[in-house]
Amino acid sequence: NRSGATVVRYKITVECTEGGKVLPNVARVARGKDQTFEIIPEEGYEVVEVLVDDEPVENLNVYTFENVKEKHTLKVKFGKIEEDISVWENPFVDVTEDDWYYESVKYTNGKGLFNGISNEKFAADLSTTRAMIVTVLYRAEGEPATNRSIPFADVNMGMYYANAVIWAKQNNIVNGVDENNFAPDENITRQQLIAILYRYAMYKGFDVSVGEETNILSYDDALDISEYAIPAMQWGCGAGIISGRTPSTLTPNGTATRAEVATMLMRFFK
Repeated sequence: NRSGATVVRYKITVECTEGGKVLPNVARVARGKDQTFEIIPEEGYEVVEVLVDDEPVENLNVYTFENVKEKHTLKVKFGKIEEDISVWENPFVDVTEDDWYYESVKYTNGKGLFNGISNEKFAADLSTTRAMIVTVLYRAEGEPATNRSIPFADVNMGMYYANAVIWAKQNNIVNGVDENNFAPDENITRQQLIAILYRYAMYKGFDVSVGEETNILSYDDALDISEYAIPAMQWGCGAGIISGRTPSTLTPNGTATRAEVATMLMRFFK
C-alpha cells in the first residue's frame, strides 16, 4: 500500500458436502475486515449443519466473519429435504393397513425408493432382482454420474440398471456372482441383500461395528450363511435391519420377498 506497511491477510477455508455450495469457496481477508459467505443449497437440499472453527452455529444462508484477526474454517453440511410421507396416499390395492409390511411400503414408496410392480399392485410376496436393489440405492444417492465403464459381461449399457451397477461396483457396494458376471435378473437372497446394505453402510461412513458381538449361532440355520456374508449378517441382526424369518431361522439363502426388502430398507434408512 502507499504507506509501505504490509497488509496481513488471513485465510478462511471453506468445506461443504454435496447438495450445495458456498460462495466464495475460499477467502483471504485483510486484518480487521469482514467477510461474508453465501450458503446456497441445491434444489431438494437444505442446510443441515454449519460449523465455524468446528463449533456449530445457527443454520443460516449467510454467515459473516467480523473483524478478522486470525484464520478460520467454515464447514457446511447439506442434506436432502425429507419428503412428508404422512400424507402418502396408498396406491396399491394389495396393501392394507392391516398388513405387517404396510409401514415399510408406505415409507419406501412415499420416499420414491421402491415402487410397485404396477401403478396399482405392490406384490409383497414376489421376489426382487439384484439389479432392482442396486437401482434403489443408486436412486437414494441421487443417481450420481458414472464413468460408464461396464464392469460385468452380463450388464448391457442400454439396461435401466446399468449406471446403478457401475456406480455400486466402483464403490465396492456390490460384487459379481463370479469374476465376470453380476446376474442382474437373479432374485436376490436375504444374505445377498444384507451384504449389499452392509457395504453401502460402509460407503456412507456408518458405524458397522454394532454386530461384532452378535451371536447369530443362536439361529438353527446359522451354518447356512455363506462366509462372505457372516459379518454382514452379524451387523444386520445387531442393528435390527434383519430378523429371523421364524424365531429360529434366518433363511439366508431364501429369496427376499418384496415385503422383506421394503422392511429392511425402511430399517436401514431410518
